[in-house]
Amino acid sequence: MNYYRVQVALAHLGTGSTEYECWHVTTDAMAGDVLSNRGKMLPGIKRVTQVETITEAQYNAAWRGGRKAFEVQAR
Repeated sequence: MNYYRVQVALAHLGTGSTEYECWHVTTDAMAGDVLSNRGKMLPGIKRVTQVETITEAQYNAAWRGGRKAFEVQAR
């Protein structure tokens, strides 16, 4: 598995505004696939603005700390 910290832009329908959030994801996909959101593995995302490789320990710390951390797969 690969572990990434990603910054995503969330589109808010009807308001025309964009909100940015930091997510921690684990996936079989490569960083380029996550950045391009290939296969819409991150549904509802306007765009991925940054992808940083992290360690499993960093991912687990984010998950335990209550941050947005989850597994994603391309559809």
